[in-house]
Amino acid sequence: MTDELLVRDRVEIERRRDEATRLDRINGVERDLAVLRTRFDAAFDGFLKELARAVDEDDLKSLRREWETALRDAISGIREHFATANDQQSSALLGQVELMLARDRQAAESEAKKTRQQLNFVILGAVLSILSGLFIVYETARPS
Repeated sequence: MTDELLVRDRVEIERRRDEATRLDRINGVERDLAVLRTRFDAAFDGFLKELARAVDEDDLKSLRREWETALRDAISGIREHFATANDQQSSALLGQVELMLARDRQAAESEAKKTRQQLNFVILGAVLSILSGLFIVYETARPS
């Protein structure tokens, strides 16, 4: 039993020692992280101060003017593009409508021509019917 207790105590001691070693490593990493964070913050603050000194109010105004000019040019280009595209679409649609109207006119003219031909045949048929009726009356009314 004493050997078992000694083994348990030994295991417990080693477990605690490993845990202490692990905590020391974690504390070391946290300390290094804090040092890095402090150095980064100092460097970043220095960078911001240098940047503030490097860019003055006139530079910002000039940059703003250039940006506004570029934006205005881009918007004008977009408007021109849309206007051109709309004109092209309008022309294409107008051409299609004119083509449809021309086809309708052609179909109407063809239909009118057919109607005139039919009317002429009807009139010719009526005239021939009248003439044949007159001929029959003439032939029957004439003494033989």
